[in-house]
Amino acid sequence: MDWPMTLQEALTVIAAQAEEVDRARVWPRRGLQALADAGVAGLTLPEAVGGQGASLPTMVEVLEQVGAACASTAMCYLMHLVAVASVAAKASEAQVRDWAPSWATGRRWATLAFSEPGTGAHFYRAEMQPEAADGGWVLQGTKSFVTSGAFADDYVVLTRSANPSSGLDVWVVPRTAPGVSFGGEWTGIGMAGNASVEMRLDRVPVRPDQRVGGEGAGEGIVFEVVAPYFLLGVAAVNVGIAKAAVEAARAHMQGRQHSHTHQALAEYPTLQTAVAELDVAVRSGQAVVREAAQRAASGAEDALLWVMAAKVHATDTAARVSDAALGLGGGRAYARRSPLERHWRDGHAGRIMAPTNATLLEWIGRTRLGLPLFA
Repeated sequence: MDWPMTLQEALTVIAAQAEEVDRARVWPRRGLQALADAGVAGLTLPEAVGGQGASLPTMVEVLEQVGAACASTAMCYLMHLVAVASVAAKASEAQVRDWAPSWATGRRWATLAFSEPGTGAHFYRAEMQPEAADGGWVLQGTKSFVTSGAFADDYVVLTRSANPSSGLDVWVVPRTAPGVSFGGEWTGIGMAGNASVEMRLDRVPVRPDQRVGGEGAGEGIVFEVVAPYFLLGVAAVNVGIAKAAVEAARAHMQGRQHSHTHQALAEYPTLQTAVAELDVAVRSGQAVVREAAQRAASGAEDALLWVMAAKVHATDTAARVSDAALGLGGGRAYARRSPLERHWRDGHAGRIMAPTNATLLEWIGRTRLGLPLFA
């Protein structure tokens, strides 16, 4: 299929609307459509159903570029990629044929609905449980922090299994299903276009053919697919944010000069050193994320440690680099809606995205000390 634009052209569109998405707090529909027009809506889907069948290393490279252009667009896109990859990995052939083609072209967008008000960072400990009704089940409860809430077309919902002894189930629920509604408002200081709100399920009917992978398949979906794709994706987006912050600081320093010396800021050695240190930090984050993606793709024995470390390192890097870049921009950068101010706000979200960095550090420590991952 011939796509109407290239990825680079899509990135230009995304970057051009980033300020508006942030200022107006609007879901980045145009940016996502540009990604669909570039043929990457199905990046993580098999080629047989119209996707690109991309590897994890390719996914992180694309997400890094989108993250540099617009963090809000990148996070909405990431949640789509994770959602559709998780379904494709465990769904039946019939389910994949039904759902995947529209996801691959961007005719329909998907997202995850895993977190609940009572589970916090431990999103994998779902409390919602299907109730038997009319030969199927109904879902009752609330999902929290649902990215693209009310805008996505399909929601990959995690619940306890209908059979309590079977663990977890995953369901695909369309936005138009009876009983689905959304509430609240996303007021986060950064990533303003995410539309991360509550999804309310009021006796929403679900059928066996909406359950992905059969009864009890949810645990495998969470830990074998969602965890590596999401952690690596968040890491890549944050590398992109850090890169964008350094680029904005560099442009500011090249374009400003002191009136009394007529020297550009870029000519001061101390500021040159400061930019170099930020550049090194970004390259370090990028290298860790790409190495983690390669290890996960190859099934390396230590892949999980690398994936967890990549999320911690990249999100910490984004926060530190955006702090320092804001300082290099001076008073102008501190003004509301400057690019550096936006990157600073976006760069402080990743560390508290579940699993939080504190949780991941605990898991890394337990693994290195030969203890079970979960206490």
